[in-house]
Amino acid sequence: MDRYELTWRATLTDFARWWSWRDRRRWSVSPRGPGRFEVAFEDWGGSYPMTLEVVRGRHVASLPMPGPRGLLRLDGLAFEGPSHRVDLPGPSAVRPPFSLKAAVRAALDWETVTPAEELDEDSLPALLKKNLRRWRDRKPRPSPSASRPRSSGSR
Repeated sequence: MDRYELTWRATLTDFARWWSWRDRRRWSVSPRGPGRFEVAFEDWGGSYPMTLEVVRGRHVASLPMPGPRGLLRLDGLAFEGPSHRVDLPGPSAVRPPFSLKAAVRAALDWETVTPAEELDEDSLPALLKKNLRRWRDRKPRPSPSASRPRSSGSR
């Protein structure tokens, strides 16, 4: 990844924050003469660098926005053609062999804070969860041999 300068490495949390930030940006374009436009952002924030892309057919020009206002001159833009696309085969699902343990884990909600008595019984997974929780939380019973007194005498 280091060799790709323009690739943004981000966690999914960072990406979600950026998407939310991007969604809140409001901007306008106003004509300022032949081939000239003013671009203005209402709620500017320097958290993420902004770039406008001007599209003409299959060609694109990028214009970095260093501040909340900028003048766009169409005659000064360098439009680039489409890059060559490489079609790769699509991903294919590899299904693991069936496992009852994995199926039960996937079907159950493993939340453990709610007391077992308060769990619903309205579906098979909920009923199974409740009974498994009761089984897990049961108190161990003393074994029958441990409760029987030992005889100290011989026969």
